[in-house]
Amino acid sequence: MGRTWEVPTPRGPARLALDPAAGPARGLLVLGHGAGGDVDAPDLVAVRERAVAAGLTVVRMTQPYRVAGRRAPAPAAHLDEAWTAAVAALRADGAVAAGLPLLV
Repeated sequence: MGRTWEVPTPRGPARLALDPAAGPARGLLVLGHGAGGDVDAPDLVAVRERAVAAGLTVVRMTQPYRVAGRRAPAPAAHLDEAWTAAVAALRADGAVAAGLPLLV
């Protein structure tokens, strides 16, 4: 497994969990959880495992409201702001993105 870290967003910190590709990375897949869920949900774990095996680096993002311990989702516009900021931070991190095609 890879690393986990937090990135700032306008709505508080988002948590990112990195799973490196098996072999040379062919792309970067960013996954998010459902309302009230988390990034260890069985469906996301299954997608992560398949994507890593297929040569994708996977980052699972926990929204700021979940990092803060809340279960009820934030308004859609707040989720979008956090998502946009987290993806921008990933793209700026050359160690993670390294010019890879982005899938969300």
